This record gives sequence, C-alpha cells and structure tokens, in this order.
Amino acid sequence: MAFIYNREMLCRIYPHSLEYTCFGKPHPSVFKNAEIVLQQLVPPLYDDFYDVNHKNAQYLKTLYMIGDNPAVDIRGARQTGHPWFSILTRTGVFKGKENHDKFPADMVIPYIFF
Repeated sequence: MAFIYNREMLCRIYPHSLEYTCFGKPHPSVFKNAEIVLQQLVPPLYDDFYDVNHKNAQYLKTLYMIGDNPAVDIRGARQTGHPWFSILTRTGVFKGKENHDKFPADMVIPYIFF
C-alpha cells in the first residue's frame, strides 16, 4: 500500500506519466530473493553448515512456504519450484476441505503450531 500511495503522490507533482514495475507474490523473483537472503543468513548460525574444509557451503535442501492463500502463496512457491515446498493451511483465506483445484499445494494442513 505504501508503494501505491507514494506513486500517486509522485504523479501529482511530476508532470509526465511515470513508468514502474512492481513485483510481489506470486512472482518467482520474490521467492528467489528470499532464497538468496536465507542462504546468506543461515551459515553463521550453524558450525556444521560448511563441509569439512569450510570452503563449500551446503545449499538449503528444502524451503517451506506456509500460506493460506492458494492464488498467491502456493502458486508462487509452485511456480518457483525447487527447493520450495508449498503447505496450504486452512486458518485464513483458504477454508476448503480438500486441496485447492486451481493452485494445489504439496501438502494441506488444518492449522499451524509454533
């Protein structure tokens, strides 16, 4: 919403139309960016994340996208592919009893415990 508000404000003061590109879920670039950030954040947390020579980083084998919106959360993870695994929860937008027809998740769960 902040982007839209700022764009509207700029359009009022700038005499020419503005061109822009907006990315968000479900665009795969959002998921790839999250993957890159996680690859940078995780190694310092675990001593054994690197191989014996501490030269080659292990890649994250699986990243879980847990979401309640099939059209956004699940679709984005599925479009991006490996290493993303999509989990659809029934605690928000999605209330179906079975998996979503158009954007099926890898797994469907009734709720999440943290």
